[in-house]
This record gives sequence, C-alpha cells and structure tokens, in this order.
Amino acid sequence: MVSVLFKKNTAFSLVELSMVVTIIALLVVSVAASYKLIDRAKVKGVAAEINTIETAFIAFQETYNAIPGDMANAYDFFSGKDCGVNSESGGTQQDRCNGDGDLFVKDDSPSGEKCREEHNAWNHLSYADLMKAIRPSCAAYNPSAKYTNLTYSIRMINIDLNPYFLNQASVNVIRLGKVREDLISSNSYNNFNNNGKLLPPQFLQILDRKLDDGIAFSGKLLSVNGYDDSSNRDGNCSYDTVNATNTVDYQLSEKGPQCVAFYQLKQIIF
Repeated sequence: MVSVLFKKNTAFSLVELSMVVTIIALLVVSVAASYKLIDRAKVKGVAAEINTIETAFIAFQETYNAIPGDMANAYDFFSGKDCGVNSESGGTQQDRCNGDGDLFVKDDSPSGEKCREEHNAWNHLSYADLMKAIRPSCAAYNPSAKYTNLTYSIRMINIDLNPYFLNQASVNVIRLGKVREDLISSNSYNNFNNNGKLLPPQFLQILDRKLDDGIAFSGKLLSVNGYDDSSNRDGNCSYDTVNATNTVDYQLSEKGPQCVAFYQLKQIIF
C-alpha cells in the first residue's frame, strides 16, 4: 500500500503537464520577444549614431567650407590642438594635419608621409568640438557604443555600379563594419579599414527602413557582403544587384554576421 501511494503522489496529471508545457511556451515567446526588443534598441542606437555623425559632418562644412579629414588648411585652425602632432608617421606636423582638399576623404599619403584622411576625419571633427575622437592621432577611429565590434569609418567610395546611389561615381560615406583582425594584427593604423562582415541582413533591413527605403541596393544606405578575417568576401547579405521588382534584396534567411553597409553623407560644398 505504501508503494502504491508513493507512486500516486509522484505522478503528473494531464493538467499539471499541460501547465508545464504552457509555462515553457510562454518563456520561449518571452525570450524571443526580448531579443526582438534588444535588436530594435540596437537599431535605434545605431541610427542615432549615424545621424550624429552626419550632423557633425554638415556642421563642419558650414563652418570651415571644407570636408573633415580632407581639409587642406586644417593646420591653420587646429595646430594649437596638436593636430598632426603624432610623430610615428612621416612628414611634418602640418603635413600630417592637412588633407589634400579634393573634397573626398581618402588615402592621400601613399608614401606614409601623412595621416590618412580617414583618420583625420575624426581628428578634425574632434578639434572642431563637433565629435569626440578615440585616440586622436594618425590612428583615430570611431567605435559604436550601441553595437559590439561595430566601427564607423568616413571615407570615399566608388559606387558607379549602383545606379540608385544618386548616380554618383564617388561619394563620401560612413562605412559600418568590423575592423578586420588580419589587417590590424600587422599594422594598428589599419583600424580605418572596417570592411569586415558583422551586421545581419535582418538588422540592416530594419535600419534601412528607419533611415532610408529598406532596399539593400538603393537609396542612401547601401548594404553589401562583407569580408572575413582571411580577406574572403563570402558573406550572404544581399544580392548586390537591383532585382526585378526592386523591393527586397536582403537575404533575410541569413541570421548571422554577413554585411557591411555604406551611408551616403550629405555634402553641401562642391
């Protein structure tokens, strides 16, 4: 009799089992919903950071009639703030502080005698008190505070293969991606080269809808396949082409880090 009562008391009824299953289902739904909330919060945070950079980029042009990083006479304004003082690069302090004034943020120092304009973009914005630069020097960069391992790089890219990017062959953009370990392991100054795949297609589509048109290969935000840390461009972010319907070209079935994105900055001087 004792053993029978013991078995009876330790068994689960159908009602109890159904309650357990219901609780587990609710927990799964709750966890999934929390992840979606986190993603939405990250999208909102990254969008705000992009808007902050663009606002500073425009304000710099309005104040100095120049592009940050490319400014040819930056030394005249910022020498008192140690612009170009980093002696690890060659050339004079003035060389390291100034850009070449061609209105595009790019590498203007193939011989290594200046800071790269991609680094000086953050330096100039910092010296103008428009943004704070991380490690203000010839290795200045801007990491996201809202998305782990995401960094922003201001640079010129050639996008003549994309007819929807305002039909311009060369534009200044914010590049969103990860700094590649294979590049900075040999040279820490390569932290400007953030074309490592990091952002999932679904995340970028939401960001794209918030800032632009929700299409990977059109408008102000362009999303493409990124590189891994072995220089292989093998991501599955978007189809890198304008599709027939021009509505959805993100590869939404991919859940992991696949993408690098480019956001076209507003330029008011030409």
